[in-house]
Amino acid sequence: MDDALIEEQVMAAVVAVARLTPADCKGSALHLWNDPGVDSLAPLRLIRQLEMQFSITIPDEDTGQAHTIGDLITIVQRLAGTRSPAGPTR
Repeated sequence: MDDALIEEQVMAAVVAVARLTPADCKGSALHLWNDPGVDSLAPLRLIRQLEMQFSITIPDEDTGQAHTIGDLITIVQRLAGTRSPAGPTR
């Protein structure tokens, strides 16, 4: 699976789980944990959804590093084997 497809699927999962519109997720800077439109359990549901969807386990350390959608995309790409082991960027 390539990076672009992973990015597309992560964004789709964010829209579905967090009940946001695609316009709300434009770019990858939306803050996962502090956005006023996202309920407090959505990030946990999102992590679980991505783990099941990509057959990966997202360690707690990585979850703590995932502040934005972009961070989460980078983590999923790395764990799915499409990106080098560097952590998320800020």
